[in-house]
Amino acid sequence: MFVSSHVPGSVHDYDLHKQIYHTYGEYLRMSEEEVARLEDNVDPPFWPVMGDKEYTGPDHDTEPIKRIVPAKGPLLNQHQRARNLVINRKRVVVEGFFGRLCNLWAVFRNTWRYDRASFDEDFTIACLLTNEHKSKCFDWQKRTRAIQR
Repeated sequence: MFVSSHVPGSVHDYDLHKQIYHTYGEYLRMSEEEVARLEDNVDPPFWPVMGDKEYTGPDHDTEPIKRIVPAKGPLLNQHQRARNLVINRKRVVVEGFFGRLCNLWAVFRNTWRYDRASFDEDFTIACLLTNEHKSKCFDWQKRTRAIQR
């Protein structure tokens, strides 16, 4: 899991992405097995980053990492609207993760009022624990459904 260092809220997500994408680029590199499973040849073999509509800018901003962003504008054609729907359905998983994190760890629901020196570590730990919680809940739900059948 990659968690960036905190920045002021006035720093746009895309600006942060342009500054730090090289630090997690290797994390997004596809393995040989992943490349072999793809129908299309991907060069360079990196997983793309899925962002919101504001992750706009020229492709060379973050080479070799590609971005998948919804189309924006008032006059989208049917293909663009359908593509946006697919992208947004996938992005909701990320938004749900942050909702779960805030539900589990109340300290992250509001403005951080504690020592900022430890914020990055505290947030990373909360992300890891939230991820573990989600996996345990998923295992529990699968077992419960199996027993009910």
